[in-house]
Amino acid sequence: MERLNLVPMASLPILFIFESLLWYYHKLKNINEYKITDDFLFWISSGLLIWSVFFIFRAIPMYFLQDNDPNLLSFVIDAFSVVNILTYLLFLIELIFMKKNERSSRRT
Repeated sequence: MERLNLVPMASLPILFIFESLLWYYHKLKNINEYKITDDFLFWISSGLLIWSVFFIFRAIPMYFLQDNDPNLLSFVIDAFSVVNILTYLLFLIELIFMKKNERSSRRT
């Protein structure tokens, strides 16, 4: 089996991690009276950060674990599936907040 080059595969999740951390830094540096969880971008950043960390944890040691510890690889793949579901739930929360904010902006 041909081994994939991990640099292109890990570059997008690394970009997601930096973007999420930059958003958190910006939000925490510019504090306002609103809760951070009321901002729909909080949910997007959180979902992308969690997904990216677990993707890197799954992708980089994949071939090593396949050769040396297939049971741990199976667990990591199952855990990544749970993280995918969690990420989709965070995106759903983001959509709910966007819809709620859209309705409240129409009323004013």
